[in-house]
Amino acid sequence: MMRTAIIFGYAFIVLFLIVVFLGGIVAVTLGWRFHSRVLRWGGFGIASSVVAVVVANLMFERSIEFNPTIKSDAEVVGVWTGDRQTVTLASNMTFR
Repeated sequence: MMRTAIIFGYAFIVLFLIVVFLGGIVAVTLGWRFHSRVLRWGGFGIASSVVAVVVANLMFERSIEFNPTIKSDAEVVGVWTGDRQTVTLASNMTFR
């Protein structure tokens, strides 16, 4: 998943992916023109890798629920742990 907090970070990521994809297409074209299997397969590998990254990112983004619906407090009551931190949510809406 591609995430950034940098201003215009996504623009840089998209620009980088476009440049790499176009570089792969150019490599395929040059490989075709000069009859080089290495350039053709390398360019195809580069271009298809970019497509795979974009498709995987789109599929991952769709599977995330940013606003989950909580039907009862029992779903969230308990101990939550993360990066060396622990939060205990009690049934009376308090936490420690």
